[in-house]
Amino acid sequence: MEYFSLLSSFIIFVIFTVIVNGYYFYIMNKKGRSVNFFKDDFIKIYNIISIAIFMMIFIAQILILSGIASYRSSSSIYNGLITKKYNVEVTCEHDYVCGQICEKDSSGNQTCRPKYCKEHPFDIDWYVQSNDNKIKIRRVNSSGYITPSRWGEAKINDYFAYDISLENPLKLDKDNFRIPNEIYKKYNKNLPKYPEIYDYYKFKRVVNGTSFNVLNFENELNEKIKLTTKNTKYNLNLIYVLTYEPNDDYALAIYQKWNGVNPNDVIVFYGLNEKNELKWFKINTFFNGFENQKMIADANTDIFNYLNKPMTIELMNHHYDFSINNYKIPDTKKLDYMKEIGDNRNDNITFIVGFILQFLVFIYFVVVLHFNNK
Repeated sequence: MEYFSLLSSFIIFVIFTVIVNGYYFYIMNKKGRSVNFFKDDFIKIYNIISIAIFMMIFIAQILILSGIASYRSSSSIYNGLITKKYNVEVTCEHDYVCGQICEKDSSGNQTCRPKYCKEHPFDIDWYVQSNDNKIKIRRVNSSGYITPSRWGEAKINDYFAYDISLENPLKLDKDNFRIPNEIYKKYNKNLPKYPEIYDYYKFKRVVNGTSFNVLNFENELNEKIKLTTKNTKYNLNLIYVLTYEPNDDYALAIYQKWNGVNPNDVIVFYGLNEKNELKWFKINTFFNGFENQKMIADANTDIFNYLNKPMTIELMNHHYDFSINNYKIPDTKKLDYMKEIGDNRNDNITFIVGFILQFLVFIYFVVVLHFNNK
């Protein structure tokens, strides 16, 4: 059934083309005129437009059927360590005119063109490499002969964040992340962006909208991550959100803003009052706890020991250790049925749009032929 729309589009294209070309031949023959389907402007234009529309629809449907157009992914943060730093000599990218090259043709006429030479024997690129990724540090000057200070600052075994693409079938349908509109509108203007990698490989994983001091915690947490990141079991991305918003509707709004939770993310929300006491808590993972419902339930039970008490760094460390010990990276292949649903829906939309376009072109040319016949 997956090729039904593709076959149907082709059949409709053939039927419409045969009808218009046959009708044109009938009218021209009736008028005693010879027909050349490759030179007569009217029928040639119709055939070109019809073929162009069919090819656009054909390509779109092929992309959908192969999964390229419809299968979405998430750009997820992975944790690594700097394992190596090095430089590489590469071909010089900078030329200058250093003369000219002249040639004479058989008639003795001379033509000349500029001769280009390299400014340097080679250029130098500077790299910092982690377990699974590498990044190029920007050159100080055009040739790269000067060591970049940022490259010099990088130390072996420093924390190294990098992003990878993970399959996320949920992104096929934005309704998977949608919350009641009145809740989203309430917070929309003040919602933070999803944290991003900065300064090449650093990652700020605490989104803090309060006065609670988390600066030292960020550094301490990176040190803890360094100890666990060598084991891919622990390659989860923990994000903390601290806010003074009075209830967990704020967490729902962020869920929509961030298009849900990435497959390897754990997001922990702390709602504080003006005294920085914990008033509400929420923890969420991919697809509202897909394969991690027990972890979420245990965290929600455990948090009662901390509610209405001053917020502490110890609690944040506790949730890191808790997540490391209980989180299970979800098997997104179990959600492949969503890919098929999305493919079929997009395939049907493409078929309908293609049919309408072909039908409109068909009607237009048939009507024009009909009136010309009169």
